[in-house]
Amino acid sequence: MYTWEKIGHIYRPDQSEHWKQSHAVLPFADHLNGDVFRVYFGSRNSEQRAHTGFIELDITNPREILFETKNPVLSPGPIGHFDQHGAIGSSIVDVDGAKYMYYIGWTQGYKGPLFQAMIGLAISEDGGKTFKKYSRAPILPLNDIDPILMTSPHVFHDKGQLIMSYISGVKWEEIDGQLKSYYRVCRAHSYDGISWERNGDVIIDFEEEETNFARPWILKIDNVYHLWYALKTKTVDYRMGYAVSNDNASWERRDAEVGIGVSLEGFDSEMIEYPSIFKHGSYLYMLYNGNRFGYDGIGLARAKF
Repeated sequence: MYTWEKIGHIYRPDQSEHWKQSHAVLPFADHLNGDVFRVYFGSRNSEQRAHTGFIELDITNPREILFETKNPVLSPGPIGHFDQHGAIGSSIVDVDGAKYMYYIGWTQGYKGPLFQAMIGLAISEDGGKTFKKYSRAPILPLNDIDPILMTSPHVFHDKGQLIMSYISGVKWEEIDGQLKSYYRVCRAHSYDGISWERNGDVIIDFEEEETNFARPWILKIDNVYHLWYALKTKTVDYRMGYAVSNDNASWERRDAEVGIGVSLEGFDSEMIEYPSIFKHGSYLYMLYNGNRFGYDGIGLARAKF
């Protein structure tokens, strides 16, 4: 169990560029040197098309932004492509001297809030400053295991493989004219980061009134796997959840021990979601989003470990 201390609301899109008029969603960090981290996130332009950019900050003084990219490192694809309406980075991993960024490509559905999402790959050869999309198609397209959508991948090295946890859409329902989604947490694995095998492995599935999981993130600490995610029920908006595993296969949910929740007021007073976690020094750090699905930007918390 970790008890999280909220450092606070550390970044808000300033609308200085056309591609970041709102949101700084699904933040995740890449260590540069010392206490300096590059934090990637997705932002939307005035047409609600999503791009990926980054800031750089000193984790000991995170509200002081050291650098902010002027241009996005990922942009939506052409008309008809799987990422026509958005290309949002979700995690980054080092592979053979390059940086592989796994991103969400999405397109709008026939009516809101329906949408379709698949997972793409972009590769950086300059340490994460610029990226080139690996292909015009997703590396993990829809199939019989994941027929509706795939989103929010997190990839990490483990025992000679790359492991991906991701969100898989189970179904959409129309109730009283309103569309409602159902998402759960699944897993895939790869040896090269490009070809992925999916066996229908479900990490976390629904219980009782639960409807949606979002942005799973696995961290291995002292041979124990720790999983954080966001969770929504039919009556309660997104809150954080937590599970542990000794083998990265069988998971024990410990949501009551997550150690972080909504604030009494402020940017994360209504919902808290999309966690990403990293170790630095004697702390775990959590980047996350708050109200309105990251509309107001990025929060940061830390916990002793």
